[in-house]
Amino acid sequence: MRRRLIPVLMLALLPVTACASGGGGNGSAGSARDVITAEEIEAISVTTAYDAIQRLRPTFLRARGANSFTSGDSGRPVVYVNGIRSGEIEVLQQIPAQTVLDIQYLNASEATQRFGTGNAGGAILVRTRSGD
Repeated sequence: MRRRLIPVLMLALLPVTACASGGGGNGSAGSARDVITAEEIEAISVTTAYDAIQRLRPTFLRARGANSFTSGDSGRPVVYVNGIRSGEIEVLQQIPAQTVLDIQYLNASEATQRFGTGNAGGAILVRTRSGD
């Protein structure tokens, strides 16, 4: 009886272990969706960082809903250029696409952890070649 029970238990646990190991691969794919590389930008014909985001990852530009606890918070992502808070999404229209190394989106939780409060809509991080 015991010899029959062990294989049955092993078969029952197999789907559980497969799901646990499959989750790790999805994490890296998710992070790739949150970053736009210079190579991706060079492959399309755009002039500004805003245009690149609009073509490659338009979800970066969407408002995530206003935070009722923070007055005046539009729920739109805040833009950081080379680690410095630069303003609203419109700032992206002033950044030439050919100067961009990468663009990363941080959700509200990640943005708040990294930059503090005032990022209820998340953050768009732009690294440029010039470092300006």
